[in-house]
Amino acid sequence: VKSTSEAVALTLPLSDLVAYTVNPVLRVLSLTKAIKSLDQYQEGM
Repeated sequence: VKSTSEAVALTLPLSDLVAYTVNPVLRVLSLTKAIKSLDQYQEGM
C-alpha cells in the first residue's frame, strides 16, 4: 500500500504541473487565434 500511495503522491503534482504548463499555452494559442481573426477582419474592412 505504501508504494502505491507514494506513486499517487508523485503523479498528483505531476498532473498539476502539466495542467499549469498546458493551460497558459492553450490561452496563448487561443489569444493568437483571436488576434489573427481580428487582423483578418480589419483587413476585410
